[in-house]
Amino acid sequence: RRQVGDRRTIANSLNNLGNAVRNLGDLAMARSYLEEALQLQREVGDRWAIANSLNNLGNVVRDQSDFETAHQFYVESLTINYEFGDRRAIAYVLEDMAALAAAQSNASRALQLVGAAQTLRQKIGTPLSAVEQAQLDGRLTAVINHENADNFMALGRQCTLSEAIAFALSHILDATSSLG
Repeated sequence: RRQVGDRRTIANSLNNLGNAVRNLGDLAMARSYLEEALQLQREVGDRWAIANSLNNLGNVVRDQSDFETAHQFYVESLTINYEFGDRRAIAYVLEDMAALAAAQSNASRALQLVGAAQTLRQKIGTPLSAVEQAQLDGRLTAVINHENADNFMALGRQCTLSEAIAFALSHILDATSSLG
């Protein structure tokens, strides 16, 4: 693909390689592939692919404990997906942002984001696969048993899509902040 100069396809392949390598645990290599994919997608102007790579890159840097950069990638991805009205992609980004909040021990934020994603998934009829649910549950382990977990999830489930987006786009550092 490099020989024929098909940048769009090269970027797609790099994005897929980045995800595969991340799943194998090589975060540095995954980040390298995903950063190159994102650069090519920006050059080509493929906004959907840009949003996808930003979310994937957010996952890698979150796993590297670079929480601020992960938040920035998720915000840009969520913004693009919201502009497109891609509610399925929005649900994934909300869940990944929940995992970020859980990694930061912010139970309130994590569980509200998951609750919002659950409501969105119910509305559009796209539940997580069993594997995806297990992965998300694993990322939420640190917050799932919080004493107010049910209340936080309920707050997230009750919000509208626009409220969920606004909450997700905010950078809340106070663990007691909520959608309410």
